Amino acid sequence: MKKERRKFIRFDIPLKADVNVQFSTSSVSFCGAKDFSRKGLRLVVHGVSLSKGLVAVVNVYLPGNDKPILVKGKVAWAKDNKGELEAGLTIEDIDKGKKSDILDYVYGEWRKKNRRNSKWISPPD
Repeated sequence: MKKERRKFIRFDIPLKADVNVQFSTSSVSFCGAKDFSRKGLRLVVHGVSLSKGLVAVVNVYLPGNDKPILVKGKVAWAKDNKGELEAGLTIEDIDKGKKSDILDYVYGEWRKKNRRNSKWISPPD
């Protein structure tokens, strides 16, 4: 069994996001953040290659809020997953209050999702 290296739980709740990565004179945008944790997020990328060590600026959008939350980080890993490129971004800079807003949202959605999928039955009276 593979040993888990993460120090913090990963909330598997997708978020709308776009990213800007500088490739000499051009930049690229893409569509989403697949999950989020205290120290990083997993991005889903279409039509571009990302490599370890690249610096990226990600705008994360919470539902009901048109203003993006700016997240700056470094690509920790990138791999092909069934035709989609996924990349792990280690967070290097984010406003603490905004990070808390994201974590509150994903935690709440994660709890709802897990409650719906729960097999637990309440004890009889």
